[in-house]
Amino acid sequence: DKIRAEAESLDYTVSPGEVSFPEVHGRADIVLERGKRKIIGQVTVTTPVKYEVESIEKFLKAGVTHIAVISTNRQKLYLIQRTLEERGSSADTVGFYSPSEFNSQLFDWAADDPNGGEIEKAKPKKQPIDFNAGKLSKTELEINMQKMLEKLKNALKH
Repeated sequence: DKIRAEAESLDYTVSPGEVSFPEVHGRADIVLERGKRKIIGQVTVTTPVKYEVESIEKFLKAGVTHIAVISTNRQKLYLIQRTLEERGSSADTVGFYSPSEFNSQLFDWAADDPNGGEIEKAKPKKQPIDFNAGKLSKTELEINMQKMLEKLKNALKH
């Protein structure tokens, strides 16, 4: 939740929860997009190192710009990184972070790409909501009220 809040405040589009990547038969914990940058976030708490490594290797084939492995357990991050290296996986697009380090990295990427924020803001889901856009006229409100009163009256008769 903290990662999502920080990312959204920096104009990343966030796809939280398990996001499927059917082309590589993988599921990401969180996907962040800002401009041309697409980041898969894998939050690891209880999942075994071997499983995380296999997931990362799948995502390396998914065409993302960065895979962030996020954990509060430094030893686990180290083991995942070392296992990837031992298996010969190209880990140039993989980073290993504590949650606070990842949030700082999001800020740095956003600062490096000011146009990316404008691209995300322009997306329909990032448009501000105008709650008055569908405002009814006084006549329309009266007609709706009469309809609701009529329905209520009919319901009470039964």
